Amino acid sequence: MDKQRKQYETAFKLEVARTVVDHGLSIAQVVNDTGIGRTAVCRWVDQYRAEQQGKPGIGKPLTVELQRIRRLRSRQNYCRASGVREGATTLARTTPQGGHPSSVIASRCLAKYGCSFLSVL
Repeated sequence: MDKQRKQYETAFKLEVARTVVDHGLSIAQVVNDTGIGRTAVCRWVDQYRAEQQGKPGIGKPLTVELQRIRRLRSRQNYCRASGVREGATTLARTTPQGGHPSSVIASRCLAKYGCSFLSVL
C-alpha cells in the first residue's frame, strides 16, 4: 500500500513560514496546530529565511518575487538552449513556413512562453 504524499499550495507554505519567522510561534507549536510534519515546516522556514536574506534557498521559491525570477530565468534558458538569438523573433514573423531554422526555434519559444527572447532579458 503506497502512502500518498501530501502537497501544499505555495501560499500556504509561505503563510506557515511567516507564522514561525514573523509572528514568533515555535515550529513545534505550528506542527501541533496544523498536523503538518516537522521536516516540511522546517524546510519551509529555512526557505523563507534564505529568501529574506536574498539567497535562493534549496527548494521552490515561496515569495512572489523569486517565483517570477525563476520563471524568467527558465524562459531565458529555454530560448538560449534552443538557439534563439536577437532578431530571430522578427524572422519568425516574416519568414514563410519552411524558412530559416532560427524562425522555427523562435516560433517554438513564442509558442511555449508567449514572449520573445528579448522580452525575458
